[in-house]
Amino acid sequence: MRLIWKLLRRDWRGGQLALVAVAVTLSVAIIAGVALLADRVERGLVREMGSFLAADLAVRSGVAVPDAFRAEAAAIALNQAETAEFSSMVFHGDSSHLASVKAVSPTYPLRGQLILSDQPFDSDSSRYEYRTRAPEPGKVWVEERLLPLLGAELGDFIEVGDVALQVERVLLQEPDRGTGLSLVGARVMMNLDDLASSGLIQPGSRVEYQLLVSGSAAQVEGFETWAEANASVHQDVRRPERAEQRVTRTVDRGRRYLLLAGTVGLLLAGVAQALASFRYAQRHIAEAALIKSWGASRGEVRRLYLGQIALLGLLTALVGLALGWGLHWLLLAAVREFLPVELPAAGAMPYLVAAASGLLCLAGFTLPSLWHLPNISPMRVLRRDLDTRPLSGVRRALWGAATLILLLSFYAADLELVSGFLAGLAAVVLLLGLFAYLFLYRLGSRYGHWYGSYWRLAMANLLRRPNQTSLQLIAFSFGLMLLLVMVMMRTSLLDEWRLQIPEDAPNHFLINVAGGELDDINARLAQRNLAADAWYPMVRGRLTHLNGEDITERRGVEGLRRELNLTWSDIMPSDNQLVAGTWWPAEPSDRVLVSIEQEMATELGAGLGDQLTFSLGGLELEAEISSLRSLNWDSMNPNFYMIFAPGTLDDFAPTWITSLNIPAAERLVVSDILRAHPTVLVLSLDAVIERIRGVIKQATRGLEMIFALVLGCGLLVFYAAIAASFEERAQEVAILRTLGAGQRLILAAVAAEFAALGALSGLVAACASELTLWVLQVLVFELPLRFHPWIWLTAPLAGALFIGVLGVLRTRGLIRTPPMQSLRALLD
Repeated sequence: MRLIWKLLRRDWRGGQLALVAVAVTLSVAIIAGVALLADRVERGLVREMGSFLAADLAVRSGVAVPDAFRAEAAAIALNQAETAEFSSMVFHGDSSHLASVKAVSPTYPLRGQLILSDQPFDSDSSRYEYRTRAPEPGKVWVEERLLPLLGAELGDFIEVGDVALQVERVLLQEPDRGTGLSLVGARVMMNLDDLASSGLIQPGSRVEYQLLVSGSAAQVEGFETWAEANASVHQDVRRPERAEQRVTRTVDRGRRYLLLAGTVGLLLAGVAQALASFRYAQRHIAEAALIKSWGASRGEVRRLYLGQIALLGLLTALVGLALGWGLHWLLLAAVREFLPVELPAAGAMPYLVAAASGLLCLAGFTLPSLWHLPNISPMRVLRRDLDTRPLSGVRRALWGAATLILLLSFYAADLELVSGFLAGLAAVVLLLGLFAYLFLYRLGSRYGHWYGSYWRLAMANLLRRPNQTSLQLIAFSFGLMLLLVMVMMRTSLLDEWRLQIPEDAPNHFLINVAGGELDDINARLAQRNLAADAWYPMVRGRLTHLNGEDITERRGVEGLRRELNLTWSDIMPSDNQLVAGTWWPAEPSDRVLVSIEQEMATELGAGLGDQLTFSLGGLELEAEISSLRSLNWDSMNPNFYMIFAPGTLDDFAPTWITSLNIPAAERLVVSDILRAHPTVLVLSLDAVIERIRGVIKQATRGLEMIFALVLGCGLLVFYAAIAASFEERAQEVAILRTLGAGQRLILAAVAAEFAALGALSGLVAACASELTLWVLQVLVFELPLRFHPWIWLTAPLAGALFIGVLGVLRTRGLIRTPPMQSLRALLD
């Protein structure tokens, strides 16, 4: 052990292990930082997503939740709250409104906060009040739009059923208020203790009951298992991730990108280790021969070098874990302002994963380069021309591939991510073989002499060292491909997130607008330089038959559980896309035509030409499916399962609906519209949009910092690839200088050599990254497929410029060294 430690210290002081140590340390630090960040933020966000449900789990039911559910929750010490939600008329004087009433128990909400204000339409958030308790008995909190509808003010009493309740606060936000259009009345929140005396709940009343629970993950999972096993057709067990799909998708994509970033950083560090260890092994051939000449056996030599690598791995892993711990705190500090929760402490698993990944990477990419050292003949001390017989390239490649698959499977634990990466890497191998053959053995040897002396000397250097050239080509292409994948995935995710809810996204819906009110509402909006995106007529109807078959009893089809919002339009909405069929025929038709959303058509088993029967207010209407559409459900615009051809619903009196963006400074226009048109319903989505944007900002900031770290790993690979031929290049430079070549000629040749390698590597990386991105975007991240033509030009140019400059900077010291000094250093 003492000898191992002594040799390790000597090699470290000589700088021979620095690159390997830096690569291992960086790989462990990145994995630890990403794993700790992902572990803490993901668990914290899962808890925070409970605010979209006001709990960790909810049992929803159209009838009162059975007492057995409460007893089971109490038995495992879960926190509980209850809600009852329904529509009811509320009165103040001679005014009335069909409100969305929500009666809540005193412990509501279990997750998230209620945001209140003592002024209606107040945009100053510094005056907002945050609570985690329900209103007291005898008090109500109301949505601000209810006040102008009823002509009431704070402190007034409103009649809710048989009781008069005092309006205490304006309710700005509740955690579990959905974004749907089923409950569009202004919200009135009351204490559950007042519900019985109000007399509002009668046999047959349409009420949605909820039992909310919260607790530790194990408690919630246990209750969920019991609840799903004992739930009837009336109960629906819901987790937070189902409450707001946009946030769920954002968190999942962010998590996968973190895994991708950690994987890319690990692979780049592994390539750097392989290159550095190859150079390390070449420089220890004479040492291994000398040790064997002293009588050491092959086993003793192998244990000596394996012990050095194991000790190096242990020390660098510890340093990497410490750096990773600090890194994850830096990442948290960068996104702390967007984190609305106290993050739970990380467990031991991220540290174990990071250390194991780093050591596995060290073993897989370093040991193959050192494996042949114990087999070196002692005669190598006297005869440097003896073959050292390193492991064959095929064996090293198989060893590296096995390590790569094991690393991806162990660290990423994501089959789709692993498959996408392996497909991209397979493309790299094939492309590298093709380009290396064409470039080195065809184009280079045939056309390399056509150019000036700089180029001829550069091509001669590349062709004279085919193994070194191939190794550098692989390293540069591999590094550039991984960096391109990271850049493109980061750009695709950020673009997707920004487009998901742009700054001018609609944040209000105007619903139940009569046709005679359109002109006045548009005029009021125009006075404040506002405009509705598009007005859609809407009637309510239920789908009852498909090709004459009664389908009302089918389960699992969303559109059969309730009445649908039906509309008609001559122009397809901008966020819809035609999948099959034609929009409307150019010639008028006697048939009633309808366009249906494709997922609903799939669930129904319906296709083009099928007949649908609708019940609209007791009247039947038959329509033929003329087209299928895909919808962007993430948009904040009105979306419809069914769109009819113009004129087909003229016999049914419609109301109108639109969406628009109302800045905070112009929110008083809502009060103006409601006072002038009391029957209009306004649905505000400001709070939901801001919460979604907060999560997106948080994920974006983390991606920026992670990408910077991965870029550092890429630079390490490029540096290691250039250093791999350092000894041979030093000898060549010394000989050229001795023969009279000037520094400018040699420097220009080096620049041309590395620029050619960089350009070719960039071209290979562009092709391979496109294939990898196709798999990742479509199959893993579920993003739209995008082609990136600009990288086919920028990648070769950037590769030529960056690698050319880096090669010149790394080699410049050799060129300036006197020839005799370089030769003496090589002979020592």
